[in-house]
Amino acid sequence: MKQNVCTMLVCLAMSGTSLAQSVYPGQHEGKLKKENAIELKAESFDLRNVRLLPSRFRDNLLRDSAWMVSVSTERLLHSFRTNAGVYAGREGGYMTVKKLGGWESLDCELRGHTTGHLLSAYGLMYAATGSEVFKLKGDSLVSGLAEVQQALGSGYLSAFPEELINRNIRGTSVWAPWYTLHKLFAGLIDQYLYADNRQALEVVARMGLQQVEAAGRGDAPPHDSQRVWRHQRVIL
Repeated sequence: MKQNVCTMLVCLAMSGTSLAQSVYPGQHEGKLKKENAIELKAESFDLRNVRLLPSRFRDNLLRDSAWMVSVSTERLLHSFRTNAGVYAGREGGYMTVKKLGGWESLDCELRGHTTGHLLSAYGLMYAATGSEVFKLKGDSLVSGLAEVQQALGSGYLSAFPEELINRNIRGTSVWAPWYTLHKLFAGLIDQYLYADNRQALEVVARMGLQQVEAAGRGDAPPHDSQRVWRHQRVIL
């Protein structure tokens, strides 16, 4: 069973298969390592070929667009850089970066998930509108995350230390670390699929391989091994 789960994790990270949350039949030609093997009765339109006409739907899209663009990349990367010791400006950005609050505050175990959501959003909005501003925002985030991953060294990437994962594997309650990692996995895959960002695929591939290695270390007690695999299925 371990071998099967490891294989699935690598396939997810390396190829962006249909396990990713935003992969639809009829899209992403040439980007999937393994295409659908079954006969399809219907396919989706490629998002790049669909544009909204003047309507409430387009009004909502424009409102969402304005908010997405307004969020500073430096703010979205701050907790990741703090975790890795890759600081933004003087005193780790303390005097130069306006911190995110709430579920993204530095003392919240969910920190980092909004960055994952916005990676997906920028990719989808770029495909849906063709606006370069979404491409630039996504590229900046991916580049910053790649820098953090390189600083951490192992392939691990998150706004919280890996010890939170280790605590959860040992059976100690942690607020949704696997959910948060999944948001990053999905966001990076969406950047590759919808915004043609090859670096995003490389980053998420290293994340997947690091997870496989961590799961295979055997650090968890025998009675906790099933918990490890259950949580990693959440990422899938």
